[in-house]
Amino acid sequence: MGLLIGLAVPPAGHLGRSDHAPLWNRGIPALMLTDTANFRNPHSHRSTDLPRTLDYERLAAVTAATAATAISWPDTRRTG
Repeated sequence: MGLLIGLAVPPAGHLGRSDHAPLWNRGIPALMLTDTANFRNPHSHRSTDLPRTLDYERLAAVTAATAATAISWPDTRRTG
């Protein structure tokens, strides 16, 4: 499905680049969370991707936003 969406909406073609894509392709629910670092940091996933090249202020903000979002989601699991 990710591939089809990527063909219809070119920027969405990047949805299949993350670890969740193989799960989606097998019909297993998965969630992709990203701050699009690979588009902003020329060192992402390269040998120069080192601690000194990271934006720690942005990393902290994304981490806080992700945690706040996860905490706010209702638990929809069915019991018993």
